[in-house]
Amino acid sequence: MTMQQGLHRPGHLPQRRAARGVSLVEALVALAAMAIGLLGLVGVQSSLRSNSDIAKQRTEAVRLAQEAIEEWRAFVAMTSAPDGVVWTDITPGTLTEAPIPGSNTEFTRSRTVTELAAPMSGKSLHVDVGWADRQGEAHNVRLSTFVAGIAPGLAMTLGVPGDGDGGGTLPQGRHRAIPPQAKDIGGGRSGFMPPDGGNVAWMFDNLSGLITFCTTTAASTADLADANLTCTNDRAQLLSGFVRYAYALGAQPTDAEALDPPPDLPLPLQVLVQQTSPLTQSVACFVEPVYVPGIVSYTAYYCAVPVLVINPTPPPAWSGTVVFGPAAYFATTLSEFDSNLHKVCRYFANATYTGTNRPLANQNYLVIGAGNGITPFVCPGTANTPPTTYPHQPSS
Repeated sequence: MTMQQGLHRPGHLPQRRAARGVSLVEALVALAAMAIGLLGLVGVQSSLRSNSDIAKQRTEAVRLAQEAIEEWRAFVAMTSAPDGVVWTDITPGTLTEAPIPGSNTEFTRSRTVTELAAPMSGKSLHVDVGWADRQGEAHNVRLSTFVAGIAPGLAMTLGVPGDGDGGGTLPQGRHRAIPPQAKDIGGGRSGFMPPDGGNVAWMFDNLSGLITFCTTTAASTADLADANLTCTNDRAQLLSGFVRYAYALGAQPTDAEALDPPPDLPLPLQVLVQQTSPLTQSVACFVEPVYVPGIVSYTAYYCAVPVLVINPTPPPAWSGTVVFGPAAYFATTLSEFDSNLHKVCRYFANATYTGTNRPLANQNYLVIGAGNGITPFVCPGTANTPPTTYPHQPSS
């Protein structure tokens, strides 16, 4: 009986197939594929790290540029101040600073200032911040802006309600009516020497804004300290604001010219408070004319109106009104049209202060011409609702 095909005969072992090495080739191919993938992953990781570095460096560069821009924009006065940048410090030209260290590179920062062409008043500002990344490739960020040549105190003041700017405190922790250039003396007080006040100094209570009259041996507000102050028990409430000018136009001022007056030369004004209560007297105010030809003109005024402090509640108050001089400069009736005379308009409704028991800032006025020799001029926008300005002097 024969055996079926495919079965081995008894006593004989089956034959083995020859080894062909297929598994080794597959392993080598897989290893090569994995190596290529790892190389790609390393490249991606390196690219991600480089991009992350550049993003971080760009963020730092933008921050440095913004710091420079805000330092310029935060100027505190037009010509002089005890602390901070003033308008005249922003001089045309390019300033390159020393290298500024960053987290993983150094930055170079340059600032460029250009005067705006007339009739615009202001300056264009450009800040360039450059750096090199890890591969030595150069990068740069530029920020640009414009800064108007307007005193900080004038910004938005024409939009303030007529009874002042209200109470409350600024981030410096003091009443917002206290002049921004006042120096923090400590103990919840701020000192201020009014312009052309000689040895006069006012000590403000930071919370209420109430003034204590003092004298000082200091040369300026920046030098005020307890050691050079001699104070009395007399108290006052502050009344302050700005006078702007539109008298040299030779024509009736428009609403737009009232809201953005041209830079006319300030008059040598006298500002007085005719006080009726609690004392009957004329209180002379301190004035500070500011004039940058073609840029800005105004007169800042500061009045310390005496009050009687009997007890802290209610707060001490006063009543009265503001008048301007010298009298020879101003018309006495609204119908006058002499081109050598002037009229005063105000940006708020109430001409008389009654029972005023808090400091008031931004009590702003506009001086216009009385007329052109034929036609009398009137305060701009008196027919508007609400009026742009109100007749103040003369008032009728």
